[in-house]
Amino acid sequence: MGCGWSESRFDVTVMATVTRLLLTMTDPEPSFVLAQRVLSQGRTVHIFSLEDYPTATIAGGLNTKNLSVPAYTFYRWLHLCNDALYSGLCPLDPSVVLRRITISTVDVMTYVARSFDGPVIPRNSPNPIEPGSYGLFLCDGTPYKGQVNCVNARRLSFEERDKNDRYPPGWPRQDAIPADLARLAASRDQVTISCALADDFKRNAISVDVDDAARIICFRNLSGAADSDKSQLQTHHSTVLGRPSEKFWREHFQYSLMVFFPTGSADFERDGYSPNALLEELLENNADLDSPKWRTQLGKEVLEVYMRQVILQKVDQRQLVNDGLDTSSSSSW
Repeated sequence: MGCGWSESRFDVTVMATVTRLLLTMTDPEPSFVLAQRVLSQGRTVHIFSLEDYPTATIAGGLNTKNLSVPAYTFYRWLHLCNDALYSGLCPLDPSVVLRRITISTVDVMTYVARSFDGPVIPRNSPNPIEPGSYGLFLCDGTPYKGQVNCVNARRLSFEERDKNDRYPPGWPRQDAIPADLARLAASRDQVTISCALADDFKRNAISVDVDDAARIICFRNLSGAADSDKSQLQTHHSTVLGRPSEKFWREHFQYSLMVFFPTGSADFERDGYSPNALLEELLENNADLDSPKWRTQLGKEVLEVYMRQVILQKVDQRQLVNDGLDTSSSSSW
């Protein structure tokens, strides 16, 4: 027997433990790593950019559990959000369509579109977008290779922004000149928000889609009193149509889309776990595999990548032995 790393007691023990853990784990949903911000939204629809196909990069998504969105509306929202993120630069091709895809992990937080599942979804389809993972395609069914702004950009909610910058683009800031504030204070321009909805409004969790008959849109479960009173919330706010506040709600809705729809990739520094640190724990035999972090999607991906690399190393070493070469120096990656 060779004395390489793959034959050590450490290797056998850790591999056996990791194998048992992977076999007992239920697959997290979704099967890719998302930022805590996105997980808190409870997204059910995930959109991937295929600009570097077959690599699939998470671009955005929405929670449609309590929000039925027809395909033609979803496409409008997609363009409304994505094309405004860089002030109109690099807009999506107007014919881009969605198509279900199956995502596979090739490395930690690196994914590919393993298969295309079914036909493209017509842009004029009235059918709601069902939960699942979708890629962006051209109308002929080939992957869309254009830039998707949602991958790298989003807007902060009003709550996240500086206290003096809580208005959508084009609207006066709190430090605006008195004349602008006076215009906003005019009774015909006032926008009244229920106290129960104030926190959700600041988080951009609720808005009005003026171009869908002023439909009231909740991007996530409402908080506190607002959620308990949700049954009393109107489905539409049609009184804004044709009034000065229509402009506000149109801009507010677009801004809220740019808060909730884009970017789903995790930020390791902010979200607490580093994949390299987790892998080092395995390599140094310091991993507490009973820790809850190993049952997260990130932990699962690190374990799977670790196992694949161990197996590949075993295959390589076996080939070296068969070729009559010394494997004793193969003690680390």
